[in-house]
Amino acid sequence: MLREVIEEWFAFNIPTVLPRDINYTLPEDSALALVGPRRAGKTYFMYWITRDLVNRGWPHRSIAYLDFEDVRLMGIRPSDFWLIH
Repeated sequence: MLREVIEEWFAFNIPTVLPRDINYTLPEDSALALVGPRRAGKTYFMYWITRDLVNRGWPHRSIAYLDFEDVRLMGIRPSDFWLIH
């Protein structure tokens, strides 16, 4: 299921969103996790970051977005991430 969710993300057309007046720094060789209350704009902030990175030359397939509320990811374990490389 994890591979299916990620492949779906790779095929997803990133929506154009309003720019935010927020600076962000990506840790090198790390992941960025966005946390916050429901309906606070986390998903659209992620879309904005993704579009920004793609515009700066990052390949879309080097960026993954996972919504852990997706029922297909129920029961996922850290060891499952090694299955997708």
